[in-house]
Amino acid sequence: MKQLKLYLLVFFGLFLFADFVAAQSGQIVIYNDVNFQGANTALTQSWKGGGGFDRNIKSIRVPRGYIVTIYEGKNYKGVESRLTEDWNPGAGAYWFGRIRSIRIDGAQIQPPVQPPSSGSFPIIFAQPNFQGAAEAVERDFPGRRDWEGSPHRIRSIRVPEGWKLTLYEQSNFRGTETVITSDISWEPGAYWNGRARSIRVSRITTPPSPSSFPVIYAQANQQGAAEAIEQDFAGRRDWEGSPHQIRSIRVPQGWFLVVYDKKNFRGKSYNVNSDWTPQPGDYWYGRIKSIKVYKGNPPIQPR
Repeated sequence: MKQLKLYLLVFFGLFLFADFVAAQSGQIVIYNDVNFQGANTALTQSWKGGGGFDRNIKSIRVPRGYIVTIYEGKNYKGVESRLTEDWNPGAGAYWFGRIRSIRIDGAQIQPPVQPPSSGSFPIIFAQPNFQGAAEAVERDFPGRRDWEGSPHRIRSIRVPEGWKLTLYEQSNFRGTETVITSDISWEPGAYWNGRARSIRVSRITTPPSPSSFPVIYAQANQQGAAEAIEQDFAGRRDWEGSPHQIRSIRVPQGWFLVVYDKKNFRGKSYNVNSDWTPQPGDYWYGRIKSIKVYKGNPPIQPR
């Protein structure tokens, strides 16, 4: 019995020592328990699967600057997900006890050429209110199966100041699109809740002040979801009631707009040269579909 206790003490002591060494050297460490506890080992290269950690990984230490891809099958096959920070999902999460192989691509990844001053990137979340599985999107995201409902869908997004994301309803930047420049969390039933499949990621190098461009709003009196229109707006599905309609417009001094009740600048039109909120019962209430944008000189009324 004493020999067995001594063996176990040495056994777990080696794991703890390995963890300590890994933490000091910045290596990736896998654990067979949550909260970075239990038996563990440091990965010095990609792991094809097999052994005592097969389907037995409950948490992973991912040092800053590394990208780790986990797979549901051996030899880097099946459903996958990318990690860029420590992973500790807890019991009940999709990946809990499912990991069978891990790829470490290129070991330490060089930082982007122009990292944001805040040191943060946009982050997509699998649940509303910035909860659940998460992943940083540091560059264009063309879409991946594990974020198309197997097991996750994009339901909220953190957007740090100075970033601009264009969301697409289909992978590879196709289909209906919308632009966001701040945090967003969709309610159940909202058009974009779980619909985003790919994302264009860009930096706003010189963000305009709130008064620089005309802005359309989803609610009256310049409230609710908003989007700056820096040039002609031909219309988009997400501003035709899915999920928004144009309910008010902010028009800075020196700007002039012509609004239309059909896409692509067709149909009935109306000139707007100041902040405007059509009231219920007004013809234009909820009817605006496209907008011509002018600066400096008022447009000639086209109709």
